[in-house]
Formats: sequence, structure tokens, C-alpha cells
Amino acid sequence: MQLRHLLPLLLSLFLLPLASQAQTEAPKELVLNQEQLAKYGQTYKTAEVRHLRQFLNTYTDHRQDVSPAEERAASVLDELKIDKKILKGKFLVYLFSNFLGGGKGVSIVSQDHPEVKLDFWVYKIEDNECEVRDLLLQADKRDIEAFKIVYRNYLHHKTLYM
Repeated sequence: MQLRHLLPLLLSLFLLPLASQAQTEAPKELVLNQEQLAKYGQTYKTAEVRHLRQFLNTYTDHRQDVSPAEERAASVLDELKIDKKILKGKFLVYLFSNFLGGGKGVSIVSQDHPEVKLDFWVYKIEDNECEVRDLLLQADKRDIEAFKIVYRNYLHHKTLYM
């Protein structure tokens, strides 16, 4: 009976060193093979990513021309007060996935300022036309220095950026 009460304590004492070792282990650089790199490169050619770049350009160059459907995302950008030079810069597509409400979740990271990570909801409406429905504010718990190491080959890639 007492052993059953001690089991959680013993497990935690066993797992604690493993957790601390995992935290101190050096981050490993991501290396994609040719096939993986080609598949990842296709992400930048999608209507959603191309439209997101267009949205950022419109926002930085002519804020007043942002469409009413995309005003929510623009308003969030207004609140964030990100330097427009950063928004006009190159971005790595960090995450591209199906969004629960339809459309795609597109997370981008500034190549020159990797501390700037933005999570957008981009929705394809018709005929390959898209709209940026929202900019989602999420806690960014990345270790920026570890991120730079892991994505070193792709953060400043000469052809893979938006």
C-alpha cells in the first residue's frame, strides 16, 4: 500500500534528470533532403502564402487600401506596432496547416528579426482568391537562439522566402 503512494514520487525523481537533460541538450540544425525541400518550397507558391505577402505589402504601403474583410488582421497589426521595414522584409513560412474553421493557418517568421512571429488565418474564398481573416495573438514560447540554430539553413535561404 505504501509503495503505491511512493510510486509517483519515485517516478518524478527518475524523470527529473531526464527533463533537465532534455533542456540542456544543444538544439540540432534541421536538414531537409531534396524531396522534403521541394515539398516545403511548394508552400511558398500556394495562393494563401502569395496572398499573405500581398496583404502585408498593401498594409505597409497603403494601409487605407486594406479590404474590409481583412480589417481585423490589419487592426491587430496596428496594435502590435511592428516596424514597417520588418513587415516589408522577407519571411520564413514556419507553419502551414489546415485551420479548424477552414482555410490555412500560416505562421511566418521574419528572416532578419526572428523574434517577430505572426500567426495568420488565411481563407481561400473562390477562384484561388484569398483573404486574411485574422492575425492570431499567441504566446511565443520559442527559444530564439535555439530557433536560429535549428532553422539556420532556411532562415536566410536565398529562394525560400515570402
